[in-house]
Parts: sequence; structure tokens; C-alpha cells
Amino acid sequence: MIKIATDTIADLPAELVNQHKIHIIPAWIYLKTGKVRTDSFDPQELYDLLAEEPDIPRTEPLSEEEYISIFTDLAGKDDTLIVVSASQKISKVLEIAGSAAKKIAPERITVHDSGGVSLWQGFQALRAAQMVAAGQNAEVILGTLNRMRQQSHFFFVLDDLAYLQRGGRVNVAQYMLSIVFDVKPLLAMQNGEIIPVGRVRGRERGAIDMQMRILEAIKGVLNVWVGVVHTKVPGAAERLAQQMQATLRPDYLLIADCGSTIAAHAGPGALGVCVVPW
Repeated sequence: MIKIATDTIADLPAELVNQHKIHIIPAWIYLKTGKVRTDSFDPQELYDLLAEEPDIPRTEPLSEEEYISIFTDLAGKDDTLIVVSASQKISKVLEIAGSAAKKIAPERITVHDSGGVSLWQGFQALRAAQMVAAGQNAEVILGTLNRMRQQSHFFFVLDDLAYLQRGGRVNVAQYMLSIVFDVKPLLAMQNGEIIPVGRVRGRERGAIDMQMRILEAIKGVLNVWVGVVHTKVPGAAERLAQQMQATLRPDYLLIADCGSTIAAHAGPGALGVCVVPW
């Protein structure tokens, strides 16, 4: 039997996880109340906790020993396990999980670098689970995941630079300018990294800019999956999804809340769109 697992960074809704039998591996998050696992509370509760935090919460993957325990349970004695990981350039999950896999059963456990985060990663796990249900073997599944990694596009805009400013990723002057002029950073996933690609005034302008970039990136592609992710702005996410539906007519469209790990660093008000050519 082939099993599919991914980590909490994938931002997959619980109903899809349960429907497709995807195993979600949690992470640790450090709040002022202490160290907690992301599977121990509702991600929506995090937004209230963030407002009370004096510093940006720190997150980290489970330890190698914890991964060994999880992999031992999932893979059993003869099952094959494919773990869809966040980009190795962003998270240490790949390194830790890969080391754990080698100590258990490297011939049966493969840790795949998705090359991204959020639904970029989540869509790969979802597709892998669909292929398992259709009877595809591990080699074919991994080939498909590699193609998805190479052809995906992901853009997102942050509403509040305070969370990046707390973490030292922007200076105070940039933070103050963003407040005065409502300037938001437009970010993209490229080569496994998150990079700035522009600035926009306001979230709505950011949504328009993201649409234009997506349309240019997939020009001529007919079949796509589209994922819209957000942190506590369901109205903006719904409007963006409707616009993407009208312009791209995707084979599959998903709106998802960002999970605890992404929300801890993006803060409330983030909005993003991921497109995977099919």
C-alpha cells in the first residue's frame, strides 16, 4: 500500500485531508504561553494569540526522533510512504524527515521536495493521494509531482508588515511607509524561495496584480488547478477566486485558510493565489 503524508505548511483543509486519506505531520510553534504543536489547537485561534504576542512566534519542525516515530507508524513493515515536504530552501522539514527516512526504510520512504509552501505543496500532496486511489505506482506519482513542482506559480500579498518587521525582515522605515501609504509587498515563489517581485497599494490592487502575473505565466495553458489562500480575509479570497474562475475556468478551484505555521509569519490579511498547470 502507498500512503501520502505532508506537513502542516501545506494548508490543506481538514475535509480534503480526511477525504483523500492524507496524513498531516504537525510542527511546533512557540507562543508566550509556551511551546505547542500545531495540531493541538484550531488555526483560527492563532489570530487572536498573534495580537497578544510581543514578538513574532517562532516555529520549528518536529525533531528527527518524532519523525522516526511517525514514519514507523505510517510505513509499518511493508507500506510505501511518500512525504511531500515544504521547500528545503524555506524549511528544515526535508532535511529532518529525510534523515529519519534513511534510518527506518529508505527503500520504502521517499521525502519529496515540493519546491514551495502552502497550496503549492498541498496540491502536490492532493494529486499524489488521487493517484494512489487510481492505482498508480510510486514512480509515476513522483514523476507527476516533479512536473508540478516545475510548472507551478504562486503569488501573494501581505496586508501588515508588522509581522515581518518584528522578525527583522523589514526595517522600521519600510514598515512606517507601508502604514502611511498603504504599500503592500507582492511576493512570489521562485526556485524554492520566496522573493519580492513588486509593491502594490492595497490588497485589492494586489489581487489585480496577481491575476495579471498569473495570466502571463500560464499563457496558452488550458487545464489548471487554482488555489486561493488567505489569513482571515474570506471576502477578499472569495472575490479573487471568482475572478480566477471567470478568467481561467480551472478544472479545480480551492479556497483555503492558511494554517498555523504560515499564519504565524504572514499575519492576518495575507492573500495569495497558486496555479498548477494540469
